[in-house]
Amino acid sequence: MHIETVMSHTFTKSDYHKIAKTLEAKSISQQGNVVRIDVQSPDGQHSLLLEIFPSLAIGSRTGNMVQVTSPLGIAQLHLCTHFIAGQDEVLFFAEQADKISGVAVTSTAGCNFYANVDKELLQKDISKLAGEVMICVLQLSFSETVLVELK
Repeated sequence: MHIETVMSHTFTKSDYHKIAKTLEAKSISQQGNVVRIDVQSPDGQHSLLLEIFPSLAIGSRTGNMVQVTSPLGIAQLHLCTHFIAGQDEVLFFAEQADKISGVAVTSTAGCNFYANVDKELLQKDISKLAGEVMICVLQLSFSETVLVELK
């Protein structure tokens, strides 16, 4: 069986600390091939666990997987190609052909997940998009700079 490696980014210890600092993490730990970052809202009412699995076998491919677990459920982003740390949130994204998916984690223990978004939407005038699509496009458009740099 052929295993294809799909990784544009190799996570480093420095990346993990940058992510934890951005999210004002309660704790960060590593156990084997997984890094766990515990995020709580400032008021302590909400929490989530961010887990980063670098170089994970995902079917016939190997790549990064990001998992967010909260009391409300689990979101997984397979074959994560990069991340962007902003002021108070981190956007992880996976780029494949003409699609992009992403999961945004905030320092207030929030999580937004977007899947199978046409990359061409990132080039559109957002004022002409349906309101339901605008937020997704706004959030994922931050990935454009990184995507251009990776080419």
